[in-house]
Amino acid sequence: MERAATAANEAGPAFDLGRALRGHWRVAVAFALAFAVIATAVAAMQPKRYRAMATAVVRPQAAQMKPSDLLRGVDILSQPVILDTITALAPLVAPDAHAAPADVVDADVVASTTLFTITVEGHSPAELAAAANAIPAAIDAKVGAIFPMYRVALVSPASNPLRPVFPRVARAGITGLLFGAIAGAAIAALIDWRQRQRPA
Repeated sequence: MERAATAANEAGPAFDLGRALRGHWRVAVAFALAFAVIATAVAAMQPKRYRAMATAVVRPQAAQMKPSDLLRGVDILSQPVILDTITALAPLVAPDAHAAPADVVDADVVASTTLFTITVEGHSPAELAAAANAIPAAIDAKVGAIFPMYRVALVSPASNPLRPVFPRVARAGITGLLFGAIAGAAIAALIDWRQRQRPA
């Protein structure tokens, strides 16, 4: 009995992750690298998506308004519902701006201003920028029927996006490396545990 207890104490605890990694570090490293390579390869094979962004402004038609109407128009424009209604037109007029059916169009108001950004996400960088720049004019054509006293104009045109927003290959590789390290450590611990369960 004492000899068995002494032998168990000398052998150490039944589960020791540090000991398992020291004895089977090659397994852990192999799993980490394999997961990283697979995740990177899968991400790299995904279709690239780009995003173009333009900035537009909503402003009263000062040249066609009396001073009192202009002041009233500025005051009304400060109400969020006006800008929200105008920006909501962006996805609706996307076909008029020659955006592709698969492109994702969105518009967001810049806080405390009458500016709003237009983002167009899709697969063709040049076409995305052209669509983002054409959307303010398309919105302006619709706004006249809803809010005659306001105009929409492009103030900061979009340029051709150079880097895709998806897939994020580096992030996928790092994520794969982390999951692979966890899986490798678990496998190394399992191997070490099974080896220690074998009778001497």
